[in-house]
Amino acid sequence: MSVMTAIEGCGLEEMVSGIIRHYSEAGVLPPVLLYVDSNCCGKSALMDIFRSA
Repeated sequence: MSVMTAIEGCGLEEMVSGIIRHYSEAGVLPPVLLYVDSNCCGKSALMDIFRSA
C-alpha cells in the first residue's frame, strides 16, 4: 500500500489512525512503514503511530 499526501495537516494523523484501525478490525497486520517525509528537523509523531500498531 502506498499513501502520498501533498501537505501535513491536522487530518493526516486521523487518516493514518484510520488505516491502522481498518487493518486491526480485519485481523491482519498493518502495513510496514518504509518512509515518512515529515518534520524533517525533528521526531515525527507519525512514526510513533505506526510503531504502536
